[in-house]
Amino acid sequence: MSLHVIVTAFNPDPALLERAVASALFCDGVERVSIVDDGSAVPVKCPVSDKRVEIVHRQNGGPSAARNTGLDLVRSDHAMMLDDDDELIAEGVAEALSLATRLGAVGALVGRIEARHDGSVCSRLAPAEWAGKSMPRPGDAFRPIQIFNASGTLISRHAIDLGLRYEETLWVVEDREFIRRLAEVGPIAITQGAAVRSGVRPGGVRLTSAANLVKRAKGHASMMSKWLDAESEPHFRDATLWLLNAMSKSGLSRDATFVALYAEALERGWIGPLRRLKLRRRALFRRPSA
Repeated sequence: MSLHVIVTAFNPDPALLERAVASALFCDGVERVSIVDDGSAVPVKCPVSDKRVEIVHRQNGGPSAARNTGLDLVRSDHAMMLDDDDELIAEGVAEALSLATRLGAVGALVGRIEARHDGSVCSRLAPAEWAGKSMPRPGDAFRPIQIFNASGTLISRHAIDLGLRYEETLWVVEDREFIRRLAEVGPIAITQGAAVRSGVRPGGVRLTSAANLVKRAKGHASMMSKWLDAESEPHFRDATLWLLNAMSKSGLSRDATFVALYAEALERGWIGPLRRLKLRRRALFRRPSA
């Protein structure tokens, strides 16, 4: 099975980008690697000398738009997404291709090996009951686990030819929204092992920083407004409670996004009345004037 790897880049660290591209070229079946430079301050240069590698420069439009630029170029049997500071693990990529073929899947989700800011390393793998199988239901795309990440997502040429693309208005949680729509095309395979290795990007922002938590909460609320149903409700509930807890610990309990998300959880019966949070209760029940 042939593979086209799409590496999206925005102001990348040159050394990490070189490692990302080299890791893609090391995988069996890779016909082409497209580096999509999403309007970096300094235009990206090709980090390796290989005829299979190309660079496409575009104006900055966000991660979804950059991935779509790459998908428009795909002529191989499958495409795989890769962030500019991640690396592919050849054995995991081979497993994803093999499993997707065996299950007749339109894509695959993979585990990842992740380096943390404190220097430790952890594995983010699929739940045991999913590994080596297809994702049970489309609504499971919102289960709060970290295999739902754009980097490492395998997409079949069939889904690409049907016009499936990332939602360009989304700059966060776009990966889960895409996977939810991919699941409507056909089954999605879930690998047992990891196919992506991610490190800590120099000068990178922590995903649990206050600014990122607010962005994630806004994206989460957007996804709930579009996709919340009986199938996905348990996953949205768990993710909502995690976000509220993380935001509270970060001192964001007075942020308007937190207030709105808490009100939603309270109305749906996912959470009880405020106890220890430093938020005036009347703010939760304030309604806009007519």
